Amino acid sequence: MAVAFEPLSIDNIEEGDFVNEINRTLLDVQHKLTAYREKYGDKSKKATAELVVKIKLRIEEPDQDLFSIHTSLAPKVPLRPSRVTVATEAFDQNGRPALFVRKSGSDEDNPRQGKMFDGKGRAIKQDTGESDDE
Repeated sequence: MAVAFEPLSIDNIEEGDFVNEINRTLLDVQHKLTAYREKYGDKSKKATAELVVKIKLRIEEPDQDLFSIHTSLAPKVPLRPSRVTVATEAFDQNGRPALFVRKSGSDEDNPRQGKMFDGKGRAIKQDTGESDDE
């Protein structure tokens, strides 16, 4: 009995498992992108996710008409958005220049400016500079 052949397509790579994996990974990328939007709100604007599908065909045995099919998936989802906070330069206990922030941590404001509350709404103890929960 002769073996039946058909042209290579995405649907028959790895006996159909590859296209199924593409679809599962694409769905996962979508879930992660929507979760990112939910977590970061307005800061998520223009964030992108990507699924790179790679199929490489290689000649293995030219005299035997044998080729190999190499597949890979590379999902890329956004991580936390970048943020800029500030520090001020001062001298450490050894007299060397270093960067310093408030005891409650860095934020967008000049660290030399006092604060009553941290970014999470916790009161800052004026005597220590630490957040109330610390």
